[in-house]
Amino acid sequence: MERSPAVVVEKTLCFGEGQDAIALDTPAWFAWLEQATRFAYTAGGVRLTARKQPRGQQAFWYGYARCAGRVRGVYLGRSIDLTAARLQAGLIQLHGPAAQGVDATARCYGAHAAQARAVAQALAALHDIGPAGERRLNLDRVPEIFDQAVLPFLGAAS
Repeated sequence: MERSPAVVVEKTLCFGEGQDAIALDTPAWFAWLEQATRFAYTAGGVRLTARKQPRGQQAFWYGYARCAGRVRGVYLGRSIDLTAARLQAGLIQLHGPAAQGVDATARCYGAHAAQARAVAQALAALHDIGPAGERRLNLDRVPEIFDQAVLPFLGAAS
């Protein structure tokens, strides 16, 4: 069984613990694409799953995303053509305005969009910036955030 896919966040390919990250559009990125079969790409709060699929003598990348219960696909190109700009263009094709900074929450959560947005913002508020500029989770704020955002959302969803 294949392990879970690597994840590209904005312009960096991230692996599990103990492995170095790879910047997109570098020779290391294109070399990794040649041997990879799938990965996830996240930017601006939206996501796609990229999969390499054989077509004749070559293999091409396709991106897929689910929103509002529907899976959509988009052609991303050959490994050599799969740049950060092409991935972003694929997100825009799949998610429309959501990938260009428009809130995707309303599209995907419908009637509960406001509650889902509040939960997402509350979860983001759990992070602090450490002395070295790193993001770290502030567990002391969990009870406060849970009471303010999560409990009202759970009550509204039922």
